[in-house]
Amino acid sequence: LTLDGVRGHTVLRVLAGRRLATGVTHINGDPAIIWSMSNETREYDVRLEGSIRLLEASPCREKLLASDWFGSLSVWSVSSGRLVFELAKPAGKLSETAMSWRGRVVVASGHASVFMWDGLTGGLLRKLRFPHSDVSFAIFSGGRR
Repeated sequence: LTLDGVRGHTVLRVLAGRRLATGVTHINGDPAIIWSMSNETREYDVRLEGSIRLLEASPCREKLLASDWFGSLSVWSVSSGRLVFELAKPAGKLSETAMSWRGRVVVASGHASVFMWDGLTGGLLRKLRFPHSDVSFAIFSGGRR
């Protein structure tokens, strides 16, 4: 697969249906691109407010979580390319994002906080504060729940 038009620091994620997501960071307004690995074509773009910062596929690879440098977070359907919902924008820059197996829970970590959203409705479930440290990682266990 040759990724024509992809330049700069690129984030790659493998998705369901033999698809690949690419996102170029530090270039204002460039979308994440979903590519078909079967026929090596560009299928659709995922557009955010600003440049792509983080891309994360759900472990089952059916949903894509995308965030930009402004802290916007959105969940996309891999098969349709449609926006499922946007999540409430947390204050500050995010350092990591993760999704549970089927995307039922979405987490993001940032400066002294971890945010948890319902992956089906987009509603905020919980905000955990860690006033004396940055939270650098957000990881789910290997369970399929």
